[in-house]
Amino acid sequence: MSRPAFILFLLFASALCVLQFAFRRLPWHVVGIKKPIPVKGFHRHNLTEYKEYSMTRFLSTYEPIWLYNTTANAGRECEVDEMKMINRLSVILMRSYYENKAKVSAYIQGMFDPSDKKRMFITIPSRAKVILQSVTEELMYLSKKMRCAVIRITVVPGLEAAGPEIIYDLRVRNFSLSRGPSNGCKKKFAKLAAKSSRIYEAKCQDILRSKLAQQLTIQGKEVPRNGHLR
Repeated sequence: MSRPAFILFLLFASALCVLQFAFRRLPWHVVGIKKPIPVKGFHRHNLTEYKEYSMTRFLSTYEPIWLYNTTANAGRECEVDEMKMINRLSVILMRSYYENKAKVSAYIQGMFDPSDKKRMFITIPSRAKVILQSVTEELMYLSKKMRCAVIRITVVPGLEAAGPEIIYDLRVRNFSLSRGPSNGCKKKFAKLAAKSSRIYEAKCQDILRSKLAQQLTIQGKEVPRNGHLR
């Protein structure tokens, strides 16, 4: 990942909430994310509703989803997403990773594109939009058994920065790690990614059990030096 984009994500991360709260007690107004209201007929754990080829389908799981490979510069270790709430409009993920051997976590909200089921928009706190206009995640490939997916991330920085940056991720559901990504996922990722970094290792499972050792503070008083989320 380029240095300018790294700084943008550092500042974006500083606008997100410390994971010192249980999900139901998350101070949404402080985070800059509007608290999602479950859509009628869609329970936040009703995962059987999502059957189409879509971003929603891949994220509709209790399984942790791991960042396996990425074209971004490897400035973090063991990145994993855990779904906390999902409906047909949006999803709330807990994204965790190691930075300088300390666990960093933050809630992330994705809004599904009603015109394209393969795409979602990451919610950017309003005070961060001067430096980060938008982050879009688009499903490029999804394996038939939901083992893995190839995601394209488009980062549009603020007005004073360079143009959009494209990142490709290979993400794998936890149950598939013993076998690794499917051949289809590997071929698609290799086609899109000339160079990439391996992020997942077996030791990464410890992050699911470890306590939060490092926190993101909300008003810029304390920010991890490497606190990017993508």
